[in-house]
Amino acid sequence: MPLEGKRAVLIEIVKGDYPRYWAKNKDFLTDLQKIQEFRNKLAHSILDVSEKALARPIEEGIGFVQWQAGKPMTEIEFNEWEVRANMALGTIKELEKLLPFKEAPLGNDD
Repeated sequence: MPLEGKRAVLIEIVKGDYPRYWAKNKDFLTDLQKIQEFRNKLAHSILDVSEKALARPIEEGIGFVQWQAGKPMTEIEFNEWEVRANMALGTIKELEKLLPFKEAPLGNDD
């Protein structure tokens, strides 16, 4: 099963079995798609080695041909992606603590 399919299944399981956890963490879990896209684009993109790119100071970033039309990515921007990925990973690891138990559906808090 492709990674996208696994992500979709994970989200459906969390929504169905852990509704309170989903309500609290859905932003991190839905961010997985953006992180996946970022990873896939960079993993399969060619580093911009044009004369203009090579003349640019490293502090202004590195460009990837297939990521935002070669717009340079700075170390700060890359670190922000890394933080997002770590937050999503931490959220997923928290799910292990919930297994194998299921939450009661929302609205049944009596």
